[in-house]
Amino acid sequence: MNAAMSAELETLWLDYNKRITKFIANRVLDRDSLDDLVSSVFLRACVATTNGNGCTESASGWLYQIARSVIWDYRRGMRRTYAVVALDDCEEHADHYPQPEEAIEQKMQGEYVRRMVAQLPEQQATVATWRLCGYEFEEIAVGLGKSCDATKQLHTRAYANLRRDIQKDTA
Repeated sequence: MNAAMSAELETLWLDYNKRITKFIANRVLDRDSLDDLVSSVFLRACVATTNGNGCTESASGWLYQIARSVIWDYRRGMRRTYAVVALDDCEEHADHYPQPEEAIEQKMQGEYVRRMVAQLPEQQATVATWRLCGYEFEEIAVGLGKSCDATKQLHTRAYANLRRDIQKDTA
């Protein structure tokens, strides 16, 4: 790699690291994997640049497309696990919020929803997660290799199963 490429990659890192991190954090539930995923984005950018397939027009668009690919790859290989969060873990972050009790309650609800989604069949969990992250049905359908109608059906089944499971859990 020559000095010009190295400088270009360093500039990309400095300009886009925080934005790419935020982009991935908004789409991936597992905070422990966040740094690895961000590193993968920039590693792929480095490899592409070294192979002569680097950014030709919009560095921003190019990096976000790489980030989307990294997220899709991560989700495809993701094992469906969840962690139960202790109240102590919630309390250490509560000082960032005006009302600590509210922050703890939100954290517990978020973890509860993640746990319930993790219990769904894999494709239903995937569709539910992506919808919660703000993806449109068309985008999810492309990522799953399914029709838009099939994706909507998976979504409907996922939410029906979530309602049923939550009602059983709270009864």
